[in-house]
Amino acid sequence: MNSRALFRRVLGLALAAALLSAPAQAAVPDRYEAVRGFSEGLAAVRQNGTWGYVDPQGKMVIAPAYAYAGDFSEGLAVAAVETPSGWQWYAIDQENRRTPLMYPAYVERADGWPVLTDVQAQTVSGTRTDWPALAYHGGYVNLSGCVDVDASMNLVFDRAGRWVELNGYTAAGVCGDGLFPAAVVPTDRTAYVRTDGTAALYFDGALLRPFSQGLAPHGVRTEGGSVLWGFIGRGGAWAVPAQYTDYAVYQPEGEHRVFYGGIAAVRDQSGLWGAIDRTGRTVVPFQYEALSVFSEGAAVARRDGRYGLIDTAGQTLLPFVYDRLTPLSEGRAVAVRDGKTCCVSRWGEERAVAASLSFYFPKDGQTVLPEGAIVTERAGRYGFEAVEFAAQPPEMDAVAPWAYAEVSAAVVHGLVPPELQGRYDAPLNRREFAALAVRLLTAAGMRPAGETAAVLFTDCTDRDVLRAAAWGIVQGRGGGVFDPEAPITRQEAAALLARTAALLELENAGGAAAFADADQVASYAREAVAQVSALGVMEGYPDGRFAPQAPYSRQQACLTIWRLSQAAA
Repeated sequence: MNSRALFRRVLGLALAAALLSAPAQAAVPDRYEAVRGFSEGLAAVRQNGTWGYVDPQGKMVIAPAYAYAGDFSEGLAVAAVETPSGWQWYAIDQENRRTPLMYPAYVERADGWPVLTDVQAQTVSGTRTDWPALAYHGGYVNLSGCVDVDASMNLVFDRAGRWVELNGYTAAGVCGDGLFPAAVVPTDRTAYVRTDGTAALYFDGALLRPFSQGLAPHGVRTEGGSVLWGFIGRGGAWAVPAQYTDYAVYQPEGEHRVFYGGIAAVRDQSGLWGAIDRTGRTVVPFQYEALSVFSEGAAVARRDGRYGLIDTAGQTLLPFVYDRLTPLSEGRAVAVRDGKTCCVSRWGEERAVAASLSFYFPKDGQTVLPEGAIVTERAGRYGFEAVEFAAQPPEMDAVAPWAYAEVSAAVVHGLVPPELQGRYDAPLNRREFAALAVRLLTAAGMRPAGETAAVLFTDCTDRDVLRAAAWGIVQGRGGGVFDPEAPITRQEAAALLARTAALLELENAGGAAAFADADQVASYAREAVAQVSALGVMEGYPDGRFAPQAPYSRQQACLTIWRLSQAAA
């Protein structure tokens, strides 16, 4: 058997095994003093007063040695080592290689004269207990308020641990879409500042939040002193004028993402919550006492003091019977019903679990998504437990009849991320295709040659996008822009599928269809259209057209990914 045939044989076995069973996760006993959730495959845990990291099987991957350990993000975590003089700050990778975070400071020489040199970021031990969730975002981390220096000094560091000079501006949040929200000290002005320290936008007294997906929450004060929120684009113009008293956000100190699937939960001036799209159009009526972000196409809503789950059209997915409820992650949520904790799937299946209420509901009105294994708590000690629910096929009327069988197969065999299990006629965007492709390749046991964070875009830090870029499946638009929410056409889909097929070592077997509109296919996509046609992954319309500029829907994407998996297996 030659090497190519052997590869195909091994790949087929890997795909078959992956598609029939989920990866095993061991229950990790409740033995830790404190934990963080799983992020990029590792969770920080505190044992005997110091922090380390475990994997989903409970193996200690990074031994406890840190006074502080943040979540992994973009391949790095922020950690601090306690020394006699205080906490020394580092960026660490998953192999525990440390990069000190250094900033310039004047240090007195032996002769008494000060000299400007680089010193390691340091915190005097015990100065605070309410540490924020420090994590890299967009290639940078902001330690403002955590390090013992002049409070007006900017404390942003890049991935190499270098201090970032912002020309006197003080970063007031993470880097989003290549811009930092910043204060203009000592004035009351605010600005968005580029990573080179130049100001992109100035405002007088406005409340700024990080950009995400091209939009940023923007607060203005009324004459009565209250704040109304709207959303601005990167040019500073209103996309949605200020008219809301609050908005739902996940990771308020991190990515600060508000729009999920193009939809944001906001509170109107009467105190009721509803949802809007990126233009400000109401998509879910303002009738709820509370509303979360739309994670995986669903949001937690409160009505008459009880919580339930609604979809992006306002239809009820889970009844309003829960005392507390987190948004969905990986198709399930942590819930409290009649005083008992459980995990509940988006289809209503419940499973008892000793989930930590202090972890998932840390403050009134705040929740933490149950990413990875569920954090458990017994007698003041924390652990993890894997809770998974079998995916359910979509309703018959949710998918077009011509696509139902293959879309259902893709869903049931775990090839469709939960966030794409719905609105099957909606156009697929660039970020969503990356999620599908990465899920297929991961099921085949493949890993990108480069680091997950080897490619960074100013407008997208999604891990699946970074992995797909490292594989060479997706590319940027130029200028560091990925444009994650842009819908893709059928000819773009053909090019992306052909690159995925190449990674699976699927060759063009010939027999490509002759489409009536072949002359309308862009030159860059002609070979790819022929290849995916010959493989049977994409077909034309009944009238013989390929329709290269037509939208590529979710149901088309699920169907073609399933066909690609079958061709590989």
